[in-house]
Amino acid sequence: MVTYRLNASKAKREFKREKLEALFQALHSYCKTIRVATTSWPLVITGKASRELALETQTKHYLDPPDDIDRCTLLVALYFRELESNLERIKEAATELNTFTEKLGEESPSVAQKYLDGFHLKLDLLAEEETTMKLRIAEIARRCR
Repeated sequence: MVTYRLNASKAKREFKREKLEALFQALHSYCKTIRVATTSWPLVITGKASRELALETQTKHYLDPPDDIDRCTLLVALYFRELESNLERIKEAATELNTFTEKLGEESPSVAQKYLDGFHLKLDLLAEEETTMKLRIAEIARRCR
């Protein structure tokens, strides 16, 4: 009986760690996609890249959007409800960044220059939220040992 409980407990911890690893990987991939799709806009504003390149990069990453955010949402909803608020903040930060880059794309480079600091703040916010959630995932994983 004791062996059964120990094995069941070990299997449960391993299952939870696998799901945490999947969540960590999906979160990392999603945030990386957002960063790659949006970071060419400052180059356009500073004249180091063309608007066409920025649009092409953004379209390439959003035309066939990865299902990473859906995977994150599913894993959090099924197994890690305590991370819901973190995931919502990441979604909000990503939405703000996307909205901001759309505005940049509509402006002329000279007008868009004034938005550059705001862009970096939005990008930093996404990175901060990503780091916070990854730390929480790691904390939960440590408890699964």
